[in-house]
Amino acid sequence: MLFYDDFIKKINSTNIILKENYTYGLNFTKRIVWLGTGIPIASIGFFQIWVLTENNSSLVGYLLSLIMVLFGLYNLKMAFSYKTKIDVTNKTITNKKLIIELDKVKLVELRKMVAPGSKKLEACLDIITHDKKQIILPLIMNNKLEFTLVIKEITGKNFNIIKD
Repeated sequence: MLFYDDFIKKINSTNIILKENYTYGLNFTKRIVWLGTGIPIASIGFFQIWVLTENNSSLVGYLLSLIMVLFGLYNLKMAFSYKTKIDVTNKTITNKKLIIELDKVKLVELRKMVAPGSKKLEACLDIITHDKKQIILPLIMNNKLEFTLVIKEITGKNFNIIKD
């Protein structure tokens, strides 16, 4: 993967001066994908509900339309609610689902892999804690180079880059 090799070169050649806090949102392409599925599905669901109310249709049609609307709204919510925060003073990564304490990390590896819930190969951080938990963070945030450099600076010698 050409982009991964370039990404590694940029990591090795760039230095960063740490701030107190960093916040990262979803990158542009992922946001477009979630918006591109959420808006049409929600619109079709709303239109179908309108058609069903005009024709006095059955409950099953309303339920299917409601499911479409909810799925579309869920995709829209996911497009705008993704946030990953790094607190440098407390050495923590905070996401909506988890909190990772970087001072209790045994190993952080940057590697290209298929992340859980994904279908394509992408750059991920594979984090292993001292209590033997494995956490995989796909780099789908808007400034993944800065994110990786901050993690590398905080974890120091526990950060490895896998080039395979």
